[in-house]
Formats: sequence, C-alpha cells, structure tokens
Amino acid sequence: MIKRLLALYAFSYPYEALWIEHFDSDTIFKPYRIVGLTILAFFALAKLAAPSRLKFDGYDLAFAGIIGGGLLLALGWYLINGTANLSWAASETALLTFSFLIFIVIKHEIVETRDAELLLFAFVAGTVSSVVVSKGLTPEITYERIRGYYRNPNGLAIASAISMQCLIAWALFTRKGNALKRYVISGVLCLFLAYVLLITGSRTPIIAFAISSLAFVVPLYRQSSRALFRVLAFLPIVVGVGIVISFVLTTADQGSVVTRYSVESAQTGSGRFDIWRSAWLVARDHYFIGVGTAQYRYHHQAYVELLTKVYSRKIDESALGVHSDYLNLLTCYGLPLLLVYLGTLASVAGRLRKAVLDRVDSFVTPAVFAIVLLIAVNQIAHNMMQGPAYFTVMGIATGACIAHQRQREQRRGLDEALAEPALSTRIRA
Repeated sequence: MIKRLLALYAFSYPYEALWIEHFDSDTIFKPYRIVGLTILAFFALAKLAAPSRLKFDGYDLAFAGIIGGGLLLALGWYLINGTANLSWAASETALLTFSFLIFIVIKHEIVETRDAELLLFAFVAGTVSSVVVSKGLTPEITYERIRGYYRNPNGLAIASAISMQCLIAWALFTRKGNALKRYVISGVLCLFLAYVLLITGSRTPIIAFAISSLAFVVPLYRQSSRALFRVLAFLPIVVGVGIVISFVLTTADQGSVVTRYSVESAQTGSGRFDIWRSAWLVARDHYFIGVGTAQYRYHHQAYVELLTKVYSRKIDESALGVHSDYLNLLTCYGLPLLLVYLGTLASVAGRLRKAVLDRVDSFVTPAVFAIVLLIAVNQIAHNMMQGPAYFTVMGIATGACIAHQRQREQRRGLDEALAEPALSTRIRA
C-alpha cells in the first residue's frame, strides 16, 4: 500500500501548480503534499500496529542536523540582534521536514534495488503527462518559457533531465524483456523530453544532463561483452535528439526562448551572478557560521545595494533566494554544515559507484548514480533542496545503496554456504 502511494507521490510532483492553473488557488495543499501526508499517516499507523525499530543512519543524522541547525541559527540571530525573519525560517523548515520524512519512508520501503523501479517510472510518467495535459507544447515556439504544471520552467527542465536519465538507463541496463520495445519507447520519450528541456529555456539542467550521462560509461565498460551492441543500438536515439535540437535552434524565431542559448545571451550576464556576489558578502559578514534557514532573503535587498555594476536593479525589488544550493548552504547554514552536506553527497555518489561497478542487478543503480551526479551539478545554479524531488531522489539513492549492500552480503553468505559442502567432500576424499 505504502509503495503504491509513494509511486503516486512521485507521479504528482509535476502537477505542483495544478490548483493555481485551473482553480486560481495557491493553497499549501498541493497534490503531492496531500499524497505525502497520506503516506506519513499510513506509515505511522503501520508502525503502531506492528511496532518495529526504525533504524537511522548517518545520512538521516546529516540531513536532520542541517535542517535543525539552520533553524537554530535563525533563532540565534533573532535573539542576538533581531536580524531574522522567524516566519520564513519556520515555513521553509516545515517544508524541508516534510520532504525529509518522506525520504525516511522511501529508504525504509526499498528492500531491494528493484523496489525503486516503480518510483522512477512514476516520476517519468508524471513529467510526460503533465506537459501533455497542460497543453504546454504548441507548434509555435514563443518567447514564453514552457513550465507545464511546475511553478517555474527550471522545475520542468530538471524533471525532464531526470526522466531522460531514467529512460536511458532502463534501455541500456535492463536484462529481461523485449529489448527492441524498450529502445523504441525510450527513444520516443527521450526525443519528446529533449524538446521539452530545450524550450524551458533553462541552461544549467542541459549542462548537468550532459555531464551526468558520463556515469553510464562505468557500467557499460564493466559489461564489455554487450557494451558495444547497446551503445550502437542507442545511437539512433542520440542522433535523433541532436536532430531535434538542431531543428529547433535553426528554425525558431530570433525572439523565441531558444535565444537564451546563444553566445550573445550568455555574454550579457545574469542577475544570478549578482545574487551570488551578494550572498557571499552576507556569508562573509556573518563569519561563515550561517544566518539561518531562508534568512538570505532577509538581507538580500540591503546587500544588493552595496554592489557596483549590477546586471539588473530588478533583483532588489523583492526578497530573492540564493539560486545555488551550495552557496545557500554556506550563507544560511554555515561552512560546517556545508561540509557535512558535501561529505554526505560524496558518500552517496561513492557508494552508488561501487554498486554499479560490483554488479548491476537493476537499471536503478546506474540511473540513480547518473541522477545524483546531475543534481550535484545542477545545484551549482539552482535551489533544489527545497523541492520534493530532491529528497525523493536522495531517498531512492541511499535506499538503493543500503539494499545493494544487503543483497551483496546475502550473495556472499549463499556462496559460502554452497562452498562448505564441497570443501568437506574434498577433505573426506
């Protein structure tokens, strides 16, 4: 029951702004939150009905420490000199805590790496269907950036990139079933998602997707007997994606969204760089111990005014976020908690790499390995930790690591059990 609800939770992410688009209601009870609260209720009831010890590991402690530490820092600065907005801190902490609790449930429910397959498929289905249902795709490419049912185009862009990595891994590393069917389905959906990704106008997810795709080289190299065949079989899809991108870039009007990818557009700069400069000043002036959860917004306008040669003065018209998870951690949570996070991310990526090198029992491990790398790159220029997809992916990643270790120990025990009778037979002989 809980696993099916988790799949529905993953499916409902891309419908984040559904109520806003159709009912003009910006309620806090978004579709994924309604499902998430139901999951937490069922999980709590299951634990009460059949009490069992809920195990926590270093990843749980790291994320709990980051979330709690940020709130304590905001409270501390408020008590010391009144420079904090506790309402913002409490609101963001509540959202982070909600996603963190779902993270724990996902880890608990992943017993084998294959258990995560349903979650990944549900996320892909939600991403594709949200674009189709929202009628976000039109024959004409306009200046407006497509966002589907996400609140902003960047959300749809990263969802499309994650979905493409899932589909590529499914096509390349699934051993059973009809290979031709997988390649056709994966190829068609990847072409569709590549087009969607392009007209979101979001540049960083494209770069992150390209870099993280290198993660598939490792498992393909280990499976050398089939690697060449799989790469050649997938080559038409890669060529097709390239043709789609080339067609869009060459046929779109100069005033369309694709002009964001031009060299001229990149050279004109971005207000994001000014926000990063401002965030660095905030972190430095607060001794790199952090100003507290969501508190860069409190200091944003005052510190932007200190900057010279600002790209656009529009950035100081409202309290904006940092637009970088790493810099946000440094500014709001402090250098110690940033290092904790980097260590956690490196540990997860390292364990996934070992799992992929050891044995690929499911497409989940190479898919999640690539997705974690994709997120790590995308976090340079986007805030992802506040979104529900982040903790779900990390839940799948850490759950897959633990499940792989458990399965490896079981295989080792089975091998030893099978080896003992053979050894005793040789000794008697």
